[in-house]
Amino acid sequence: MDIRDFKNEEIYQAGGQIDQLLKQLNLQDPNRIIIGDQTSVPQLLHDYIAAQTHTNNKLVEYISRNINIIHNINGQDVSINDQQKGLIQIAETQNLLSRQIERTLYQHIKEQQGEEVITPQDLINVPPSGFGSENKVSDSGLRLITVFTGDSSNNEEDLTIFLREVYALSGTSNLTEMATISVIIRKVAGSAQILLDDFIAKKGGHANVTIAQVVAHLEKKFIVQLSPLHSDAQLHAMQINDLSYSQLQAKISRLARLACRKESVEKQTTLVKVKEISSFLMAILPIDRQAINNENTRRASENLTPLNLDQMVSFLQNRIVDKINLEDNIFVLRNNAKNKGFQKQIKKTTKKPTKFVTFKMAGVPSNSCLLCGEASHKFTNSNCPYFGEELMTSPCKKCERGAHPTRVCKK
Repeated sequence: MDIRDFKNEEIYQAGGQIDQLLKQLNLQDPNRIIIGDQTSVPQLLHDYIAAQTHTNNKLVEYISRNINIIHNINGQDVSINDQQKGLIQIAETQNLLSRQIERTLYQHIKEQQGEEVITPQDLINVPPSGFGSENKVSDSGLRLITVFTGDSSNNEEDLTIFLREVYALSGTSNLTEMATISVIIRKVAGSAQILLDDFIAKKGGHANVTIAQVVAHLEKKFIVQLSPLHSDAQLHAMQINDLSYSQLQAKISRLARLACRKESVEKQTTLVKVKEISSFLMAILPIDRQAINNENTRRASENLTPLNLDQMVSFLQNRIVDKINLEDNIFVLRNNAKNKGFQKQIKKTTKKPTKFVTFKMAGVPSNSCLLCGEASHKFTNSNCPYFGEELMTSPCKKCERGAHPTRVCKK
């Protein structure tokens, strides 16, 4: 959370409380203690810092108002306005440091009191930043949301889908935060319902909880395998296997974000990109990795930046398409070269369309050789006894197996 934004919260509105605390002090009776004996150390530090900040502000304000002459500092005349600005700068710098310390102490105090302090980095499924004005949701809208029980073997995925559906309904129906919480309460069942009801009851009812607290509680109970450490371990173990490049990209992008979600906002974007690229390169086949390295070398020679994750996926997908097109062209050339009329055909201004032969037309099983029907190779393989022969549009009339010409049948 940004420190400047944090100054708008309750902790930064404590000036009046500290002022009242200071007024209880009696200089004529210094033995009168206004601090409780059972006060925790974090609370004592918090009160001390707040009191010092409050006092310093009053002193700086008093001094700045009573500056009425120009002072010579280090051989230069400093105007009254510049002196006041300098004091304000000193006060703001000291206040900012004090508030940061107060913030940390405030979190410790809340944790000691059994109250969790939720930040966006703690959540996997972050709620919407804003809500609408509607307090009710239609029954038809509720029916669109899948019930979450927390009793399945896929709780992580089920909870993510459930919360995304709730957020979508909240946005389309312009619901308030309280109404969105009510939707979650109504659409949970089983273990999730028991645990959530108990949590809300301890808070004093759903009017005393925020949606961030509800989501954090559900994630803490039902998402145990998506911690930053576990996500990072999954990234290191990721392999492409039977995944497509796009599927691998989706999995790596999600795990990289989860692995870096506890990092500071300033570092998060860079760290996610680094983890995405390194994990993708380690997951793909060596031949694909070498192709990407060669492309990055070429780009570096032209003063271009290396491929990012999305560009890597597109590059590899296009490479497959280019390879398929090249193999098709080689086959067409080889097939035409065996045709007796090939030399005459290339002299003509018009070309005959490429002949397409299916497994059914050749009278062979699927995924077998179109020329001979064997499953151990394809018709473009030199191991085929009819390699290089022209494909017919019907099975051999002699053996009735394969689209090789009848005149060359070896049966």
